[in-house]
Order: sequence, then C-alpha cells, then structure tokens
Amino acid sequence: MNFHVKNWFRIGRKLSWKLSWLSLNTLLYFLKPFQSERRFQTVQKKHEFILSYLDKIYKDDLAEYKDNAASLPPTDEKNIWVFWNTGEKNLPPIVRLCLESIRKHASGAKVHLLTMDTLSDYITIPDYIMDRYKKGQMTLAFLTDYMRISLIEKYGGLWLDATIFVSQDIPSDIFDKPLYSLHTPYEKTIFVNDNKIHCYVLGGKKGYSFFSYVKHEVEKYWKDHDFMIDYYLLDYTIMHAYKNNAEIRNAIDSLEYTSPSLYEIIDNINKSASSIDLKKIEEDNIFSKLNWRIKPGENVKGEKTVYGALVEENK
Repeated sequence: MNFHVKNWFRIGRKLSWKLSWLSLNTLLYFLKPFQSERRFQTVQKKHEFILSYLDKIYKDDLAEYKDNAASLPPTDEKNIWVFWNTGEKNLPPIVRLCLESIRKHASGAKVHLLTMDTLSDYITIPDYIMDRYKKGQMTLAFLTDYMRISLIEKYGGLWLDATIFVSQDIPSDIFDKPLYSLHTPYEKTIFVNDNKIHCYVLGGKKGYSFFSYVKHEVEKYWKDHDFMIDYYLLDYTIMHAYKNNAEIRNAIDSLEYTSPSLYEIIDNINKSASSIDLKKIEEDNIFSKLNWRIKPGENVKGEKTVYGALVEENK
C-alpha cells in the first residue's frame, strides 16, 4: 500500500490529480466490487484518461506497426517461463503446487524457473528500467511484465505466472501460435482488457512483431517517466494498441475463449473437495489463477480440501 500512496502523489504532481483521484476510486472498487454503477463509470473514466495519454506517447510508433505473423518460421523449441524472485528453496505452498502442476503437464517443453540472480542469463534489462525498480518507482510485478514480453520476443514460448495451476497437458499447438493468451467470456469487468487477454498466461513465437512493439513502447514509457501511470501499465499498452490498430485487434480477437471458471479453484481452495465438482473444473480449464498469499490447508473437518486433493494428484 505504501508504494501505491507514493505513486498516487507522483501521478498527481507530475501528470494529473484527476488521475490520482480516479485511481483511488478504482482501488475502492477492488475492495468492494461493483458497489454502484457510478463507481463503475468512474473506473471507465480512468481507462479513457490513461488510453488518451498513451496515445500521445505511442501513436506514431503504432502507425508504423506491421504484423509479421505470416513470415515467422516453425517453432523449433518449446519453452515455459516462470519467475519467482527467491527461487525454489522457500516457495509458498500455492506456488509450489503450481510449479509442480506446470512441470507435470509441460508436454515436453522445457520449464525455466527464473530468479533475479539468473535472469541476466537470458535477457538484459535496460539500466534505466532497473534503476526505476531499485528506486521504488515501479513494482516487482511490473518488472515481471517486462520480463515476459522480453523473453517471448527473444525466445518464444509460454509465460506462466508462478500462481498458475495447470490441470491438463498443455496442448503442443499453443507453442506454434504467434500469440496465445487466455480469452475469458466474462462481461462488465473493471479491467481495461475486458478479459480479451490475460497477461499471466501469455505466449507466442520468437520475433513476433506484437511482442517487439509492446516491448519497445514499455521501454519508451520508462525512459521518460519515474512513476507508474497504473499498476496494469502493460495491459493499457496492449489495449491501446488493440483499440488503434486493426492487425493487433484481429490477433487478440482471434484468441479462442478459454477457462470459463478461471478463479473457481482459488475461490474454493480451503473448502472440502467434495463440495465442488473439481474434476469438471479441471476438464474445463487448462489454466487456473491462484493466489500465493492465501494460506491453504489440506484438510477441513476430517475431509481433504480442494488444495489437499490437488496436492495429492500432483505428487
């Protein structure tokens, strides 16, 4: 919370107090979802403000964008990218469960668990971006946003947040798609992406122009700003491109609808496994989004919890 308070003041002083106010109202919306239509409209105004501001920064570059998906060569190596800052020694229980599920269902892909110490073996993060991070002007979450774009652009493959649980073998054709992400059929969200794309599951082909473009724009932003215009800057960058470029819009709209119950496991993680149809959830969702901050238990009232059942099946 301390970071966000400081960032609100930076936004107010350096860009707009109106945006700071809109951002605060968005946080209140997170704390009490869908309190009112009025608050929902306030969140939409924040989206409009940020997208309009990004238009001033990105517009010229976007006008020159050319989609190169058709010219990309076949995928020669399957990579899955996962990041956890401190490595594998002291993983929270939820993260350990997710990592085990990823390895179990990797379908022959190489799973790379990256840390801050090993990241430089794969990509070089510009000094000015690392400087923003070290000074507390961006979060680790945003730094991982930059990582995923850079890794996919350079090597191709699939980025999975460390809190993604995989319940089926990952289809091999995912690695052959120029762009892959979850496209969920939820309506009326408070997120700028409208569930068209979820960056915690993001993949694509090496050298795809979409990733090169997004990487360039994020770098461009941080060269000139020492504050995060929003926690979801990556999503705003992508959705600005979506709204203003037909080729990118077509690439995202072409994503198949997936994961209809994306959050159902985490919503029931400490309930009895017999209280939900866990098998159906796993059949309907290759990927499920969990939360490492939740402390799970393996048993409740003498029965296995959903978490306990998942631990058992992933041993």
